Amino acid sequence: MDFGPSRVAISNAVVSFERDIAGEIKDKTKSTRRYHRKMDRQRRAANPQNYNANGTIRKGRKTWLKKIRYQQTQAKHAESCRQAAAQRKSIHGNLTYDVLTLGTEVIVEKVSYKAWQRSRFGKSIAKHGPSALEGTLTRKAENARGSVTRVNTYQTALSSTCLCGARCKKTLSQRFHACTVCGLGTAAPLPRDTFSAYLAIFTESETVSRKKGKAATLSSRLDLEAANSHAPGHRTLSCVLSAAAFSQKPRPASRPAVEVATQVAAQVQSPEALNTDGGHELRVPRGLGAKSGSRADLESAKPRQRKPARQVRNAVTSDASRIPFL
Repeated sequence: MDFGPSRVAISNAVVSFERDIAGEIKDKTKSTRRYHRKMDRQRRAANPQNYNANGTIRKGRKTWLKKIRYQQTQAKHAESCRQAAAQRKSIHGNLTYDVLTLGTEVIVEKVSYKAWQRSRFGKSIAKHGPSALEGTLTRKAENARGSVTRVNTYQTALSSTCLCGARCKKTLSQRFHACTVCGLGTAAPLPRDTFSAYLAIFTESETVSRKKGKAATLSSRLDLEAANSHAPGHRTLSCVLSAAAFSQKPRPASRPAVEVATQVAAQVQSPEALNTDGGHELRVPRGLGAKSGSRADLESAKPRQRKPARQVRNAVTSDASRIPFL
């Protein structure tokens, strides 16, 4: 599995796909902002002595008065947050059940969700809760006599590694894998998260050291030979591999339009092209005029007139007896 701020990529030895972590939850950003502004106005109106003239909070020890209206607004905001948390927990449980139906041995990348929350994904982390999903998945997998193994991202670099062994670091805006060495992902789109989840299946991790009060140090290794051997039988990667192999086949070079036009002009200007003495015919390539004939035929050629619908219907009816299976 490859976790993101709002989506997770799931893969096994047969198929790969992506799912929203909590996409069914209604976005309550505007309502939360309204609750916060309303509580701030009520707090300022009830405690004017705790604010300076410029609107900032006064320093020192203060006593805050919470009136009934403020408590009612605070209770409404708490109820809204409770409903979102309950819905998120239910969605995480359903997604965990879907993952464990594919297998009880789960492999995920060891990432810092707090770093994501501090950097740029604060609202997305608060809405979807990927860390809570990972905790639920770990607990349910252990109950099913499975396990959740974490992989060191610095040693494996799943998002930057290709099946050929080449590594190319990608930015966050590059959401598809396209290798410039072997051509994987250039002919058909290959999502980078889905490909990373597939590569995570063939990783091995072990705990090197564990110090008191600190996180355990992991050592991970990626087996590219096993990943290459299982790729043709994978539903998602087999289509991408076949498209890449087809795009690398040599194709016959097409004749330039300038060369075709020069050949036609030379045939028209030469006297041998006329059908008067030698019986030579002027051959014009398809798409540039009539199929064949002399210069007189070309000059007297007229555009074909479309037959009326009644004549076409009669012709089809009269020729129906010539079709062998009728």
